[in-house]
Amino acid sequence: AHWTPWFLPLMRRRNTRVVHAHYGPTALRALPFVWRERWPLVASFYGYDVAFLRAPWRHRRHLVYGACHPLLFRAARRLLVLSRAMRDELVALGAPAARIEIHRNGVDLGRFRPAADHAPDGVPAVLMCGWEVEKKGFAFGFEALARVRRRGRPFRVLYHTARPGPLRPALDRTIERLGLG
Repeated sequence: AHWTPWFLPLMRRRNTRVVHAHYGPTALRALPFVWRERWPLVASFYGYDVAFLRAPWRHRRHLVYGACHPLLFRAARRLLVLSRAMRDELVALGAPAARIEIHRNGVDLGRFRPAADHAPDGVPAVLMCGWEVEKKGFAFGFEALARVRRRGRPFRVLYHTARPGPLRPALDRTIERLGLG
């Protein structure tokens, strides 16, 4: 969310008690508000926001974030990351280890059961979507699906990208090599 003049009155009316900002640059933009109102700040990092801090001068759009992230690290009550590697990287960048918690994305599979009629023809569908870059792990997903197919389990793959990424040609070759076309 972009922090605009109308945001603060709205948050006051809703009796805000804590601000949870998703992505480092958004959390940095929230600092003037949380300082003014004395609200605790929780910042969730997802990857690109940590990568920018490795070389902030390469990304003009995030120069302020690169220069001011130590303020964010000091101000936030909690810094949530997705993995130990991301935690270690934030610590190396100056974040206090005691305030960092690993909070993985995912679904508690014990809370959900597939519907009996999950597909009209009884063949489950696997949806894969995202930008075709290495960190999204499409190649790993396709390899896993090929193993499932070798075990004789039928499925349908729905593969969608909002825009092709740099790995598109390599992923097309992987799909063909694994017989997942």
